[in-house]
Amino acid sequence: MVVKSCIRQFFKGISDVLAGVIVLLFRIDEFESKRQREIQKKRDEAAARRTPSRSAGILATRMRKQRAAEALATLGDPLMSSPEKQCGTVAVIVVRKMTSTYGVITDTGKRCLQPCRFRTLQCLLLSVFIVLSILGINKGLKTALNRAFPNQDLAVEVILVLFRAMIGAVQFCIMRVRDVVWFSDLNNAASNYREHVKNPLKQFYHLNTPTFKIADVLVSIVTLMLINIQVALVQHMPIPILSDFLYVFCLSLYYAAYAFDYRYMNQGIVQSARVRLIEGNWPYYLGFGFPLAFSICLTSNTIVCSYVDSAFLPILIISCYLSDPGEETPGVPAIPLFKAPLLASEVIFQRGVKWASAHV
Repeated sequence: MVVKSCIRQFFKGISDVLAGVIVLLFRIDEFESKRQREIQKKRDEAAARRTPSRSAGILATRMRKQRAAEALATLGDPLMSSPEKQCGTVAVIVVRKMTSTYGVITDTGKRCLQPCRFRTLQCLLLSVFIVLSILGINKGLKTALNRAFPNQDLAVEVILVLFRAMIGAVQFCIMRVRDVVWFSDLNNAASNYREHVKNPLKQFYHLNTPTFKIADVLVSIVTLMLINIQVALVQHMPIPILSDFLYVFCLSLYYAAYAFDYRYMNQGIVQSARVRLIEGNWPYYLGFGFPLAFSICLTSNTIVCSYVDSAFLPILIISCYLSDPGEETPGVPAIPLFKAPLLASEVIFQRGVKWASAHV
């Protein structure tokens, strides 16, 4: 009975991921485009019902002229100002030009590929760029260290290992910030699509203040980073077959936790409760993250792994919004796999808060 429940939940997680693939490719963008057209139509109707008076139009014109004059006074005349002001003006112009160019490219991509598919392409390109940059920096640093210390191979290897660990942490933080910023519209689209096809998600009020939300995000980043380190340590266990099995097991749960973290955070569930949900129903989350973990294990190429990771992540986010995993699998005990990373992250955060309050 227990084995049957585990197998049922495992394949339920895999089927939810496959459903997310279908929704991303064929449904969610069309639904979101239709919803946006309806919203724009209502806005146009509301604007048509409003008839602005002549005095309001004159006041708006005066305000626009006043803001333009203030902006001109702030920038000043670049021909008569100091070189520092000229450099600042040029920098502002360059930043504005880059921002406008990026906006044009983004709008064009969203029109051609639709927003959710375009986000997937953006993640692919940024991930490959970050990986190639890290590989280039690593190779350049190794060459420089070998020239500076020609007979110190052990010292060079130690420095490179520390550098890779530091770069890995920085890369994880960049990816996490990227996902939070870029996937906000994907989260909204998936949530709206769920409300259209299913019942809306239940909301909790554990994170009811901005301070709690910021603290929960920081604890979540540290927890996921420590879980990632835990998965890497499992991979390097000196037992070949067992280490491979445990690596796929832990990596599947890690990717499931990474994806469901967005949904549970938007529902207002704190990090400790999110971890308990995954540990209590681990057969489902194992199946949910298994397709991505298995795909990662098929290759050892870093660039290919980054492609697969970035392509699967939007699918997992959409899939987790459409799924109903439940709190536990009947008859299956919970596995406290993430207990140590969670406790370590809470201790690190508490010590950091105490140090900041004492020194700031």
